[in-house]
This record gives sequence, C-alpha cells and structure tokens, in this order.
Amino acid sequence: MDMEKAVTKAMEARRAFIVANAETVTTKALRKEIAEELGGNLANYKHLIKSLAIAFMAAEAVPESARPGDGEGVEEVKPSLEDGGSSPSCSDEDDEEVEEMQMPKPQRKRKSKKKKQGGVEKKAAAVGSARIEKAKKILKMASMRIPPRVYALNKDPSSLERSLEDLLSTQGLSLASPKKDIVRVRKRLELERDLDGIDTSNIVEEGRRRRR
Repeated sequence: MDMEKAVTKAMEARRAFIVANAETVTTKALRKEIAEELGGNLANYKHLIKSLAIAFMAAEAVPESARPGDGEGVEEVKPSLEDGGSSPSCSDEDDEEVEEMQMPKPQRKRKSKKKKQGGVEKKAAAVGSARIEKAKKILKMASMRIPPRVYALNKDPSSLERSLEDLLSTQGLSLASPKKDIVRVRKRLELERDLDGIDTSNIVEEGRRRRR
C-alpha cells in the first residue's frame, strides 16, 4: 500500500481521538504512534499528519447547520505531500520538533466595555431624571419657586438634582418628606406672600387708637 494512503487511513481511524483531545494532541505523538503501527519512518509525512489533524478539528468546529449534506457534490480535498509536505531532506532536528495543534474555536462575541458603560450611564441618567422630576413635583406642591439660575448653573442632571434637593432643604423638606409636611410648608409660604407688602405696624397703631 502507498505510504501516503496508509498514513491517511491511519489518521482517519484516529479522527475521533484527535477531535476529543484537540487541546493536548501533538503532531509528534501522532507521527510516532502511526510509525510504530506501519513500521516505518514518517519524518517525510509530518506536514501531512498535521494537515489532516487540523482538517479534522476544523470540520468539527463548523456548526452542523453550515455543513454540506452527504452526497451534495462536495469534492473531498485530501492533504498530500505536494501541498506542503516535507522533502526527503528533513533533518532529525526537525523530526524531533513538537508541533502543538489546537482545534479552531468559534469566536465569541464579547460585549464591548463601552457598550456596558453606556448601559450603566443610561440607567444612572434614568434614575437621576426620576429624582429630578420628584423634586420638582414636591417643590410645586409646596409652592416653592425654582430660581432660573438653578437651571443656568446646573447643566448636568446630577448637579441639578443636588441643587433642587438643597432648595427643598431650605424649608426643611426632602425627597422623602410626607405630604402633610409639604402642605404645611405650602400654607406657611402662601401666608407669607399674602402678608408681603402689608405694613403691619399701621394695623397695630390703628388697633391702639380704637382702644383709647
């Protein structure tokens, strides 16, 4: 039997073993085992053995849906000495070289850090926006006015949120304040506005004159 065909047949018989041990199997180990089986020196077939092993692994790595069906006119390509086999002048040093072969692995899509960071930022922005809206609602319920400079000086959501909370704190309120506290502040502020501009001293003097 032709040695190349014999080597190919021996490799085919070891296909399952090669695929199962893709992480550890080496060309040297396969060549040595087949040489003992066939009883000859396979230094000249080193590249043939390696090519076959890699072909087995690559075929196994392809998803089943992407593999052609049996008998669909796919021509089988067999590695040969003409396709990269070593010449008879291979040295003993080359024969002792250990060539590790690893099965090609399908590349997994990795989530970009930027994409992940973008998701975190969007989530934080959504939370911040909700807190800002809540602060605005409480301020409105308490009839507290938001000075225009608050928006002018705080362009980003986080700083605007802090400024609105600081404004609430001036009246002893916060985002967690109950409705009764908010109503109490509103009544007090409305009363202060009603009295604003009225000279209370005149009211006091008028009362004294009437008592006389």
